[in-house]
Amino acid sequence: MLLVQIVEQRQVLLLTGDRESLELLAEDLRSVGSMADGGHQHIEYYKDFGYLRKGSAPLVLNSPHGGMPWQ
Repeated sequence: MLLVQIVEQRQVLLLTGDRESLELLAEDLRSVGSMADGGHQHIEYYKDFGYLRKGSAPLVLNSPHGGMPWQ
């Protein structure tokens, strides 16, 4: 499982976890990065679901084309 922490003193996002969880996060990053018309994805801890460990900071991944699709 992946633990996402914000280290405010160093202004960094610290990711700690096994290879499988890091690869799942990488897949989500690629997916959001390839959204052609904008969009976003929330990544949060849920018991028995996902790859984040309890205590992880929630993430919102925004497409490089904007956070919401054009309508």
